[in-house]
Amino acid sequence: MVVGGLMGRLVGHVVQWVVLSYPDWSVWGTCPAVGQATCIQPGVYGLIAAGATMCGVTRLSVTLAVILFEITGSLDYVLPFSLAILVAKWTADAIEPLSIYDLLTEMNSYPFLNNKHKPIFTTDLADIVPRVRRHRIIDISSSPLVKATVLRKKLEGLHRAGELDGGLPIVRNDVLVGLIPAPDLEFALDNLRDEESSLCLMASVPSIDDSDDDIHGVDPTDFTPYIDPAPVALDIRSPMDLVYECFVKLGLRYICVLRDGRYAGMAHKKTFVKYVRDLEIRDGHI
Repeated sequence: MVVGGLMGRLVGHVVQWVVLSYPDWSVWGTCPAVGQATCIQPGVYGLIAAGATMCGVTRLSVTLAVILFEITGSLDYVLPFSLAILVAKWTADAIEPLSIYDLLTEMNSYPFLNNKHKPIFTTDLADIVPRVRRHRIIDISSSPLVKATVLRKKLEGLHRAGELDGGLPIVRNDVLVGLIPAPDLEFALDNLRDEESSLCLMASVPSIDDSDDDIHGVDPTDFTPYIDPAPVALDIRSPMDLVYECFVKLGLRYICVLRDGRYAGMAHKKTFVKYVRDLEIRDGHI
């Protein structure tokens, strides 16, 4: 809007100078007959150009027109505002159908699902679930204590895979008992005094008396406050329509997958978005 306002103001001053320099042109009508001034207001040109520029970039239309004539405090300029925004939108759509936000989403490969266009699925969740990768889970079958160095390596594996907003499922005897998000795990590991020799508690132990926390303070090796004990999980035979609704309406970043009650993998939103785009390209929607 600033760039458009500057350009519009410049055009307004140019038009004002032309009117003052050639007041006898019939095209101006009675505009120059205001003494030493003219009826040209460069500020109005600036507002119109600012709205047109922002509409061309963001594709806002009605909302932007309302914002502009509310700025002026009157309805005198509703018609030029609306016409400028309408022409700007038509011109921008003819050059590039997508707005700058849609283009940035595609360029940066953000996992965004458009809820206005739902694909037609004929498969189930098993098509996008990779095999169980042992380096992507935290196994506490033998002990709820896990070395901090092991957790750091698993976290770095998530970062290398580009899943900065992912998580590590916690499994006991192949049964999902919780999940710790990657940002929370990184925060907890950074708070350890000695990461090389620390053992982190990844599950609640009934034998530990909670009154010890009041005496000695919060234990930094206790990661149970960061663990989600009931993450969203679906059966591997769930229809893809249900998976789509979970990602779009619940805003989930990942879904744990179960097979007959046992952990079978994890479906990340980025993987699902890639699957949807491949489906749309195959069906000719893109």
